Amino acid sequence: MNDFTNIAEYAVTKQRSRLFNVMKYAVPILFCVFPIIAALIFGGFGYITSPIVLVEISIVSTIYSAYYFRRIDYDYRMVGSELYFSVIYNRKKRKELGSVDVSKLEKIAPYTGKYYDEALSGSYTKVYDFSSAPDAPDVFYGVEKDDESGEMTMYIFNASDKMLKLIRTYNRRAIINYPNE
Repeated sequence: MNDFTNIAEYAVTKQRSRLFNVMKYAVPILFCVFPIIAALIFGGFGYITSPIVLVEISIVSTIYSAYYFRRIDYDYRMVGSELYFSVIYNRKKRKELGSVDVSKLEKIAPYTGKYYDEALSGSYTKVYDFSSAPDAPDVFYGVEKDDESGEMTMYIFNASDKMLKLIRTYNRRAIINYPNE
């Protein structure tokens, strides 16, 4: 029997700083213009530069900067008690990052206020940040403890109201009573 009430999806865009947004457009332009200026300067000193090399440098550096300054979206999908994390680059390429069983999480809390200080005070071997921005209102963190090694892993993610209800269904002991605090 198919029950679509146990499925929740949520997607957010990674928020970037203003400097990042300016550099996103300035760097490719500079990478295209810089080899031409360098050729003019070196040409003035008597060095002969090949135009093919300049074009290749411009193309390679522009491709690299386009790769670095790409748009990043995070997609969360909860099916049953399993929460899947995915990243989408430039709205085209999707990559599955992993999943976590929410019924095995020791703590799930908002990543703000007093819980933010608690999250930072813990010692974690791995921290996975899949959030849009640390100060977004719907950012939560979950802590998973490995039974064998005792290592703790923290997952930082955005969650919708429906996703929180599903998490509460599968793990009542771990989730903090949010937003009724």
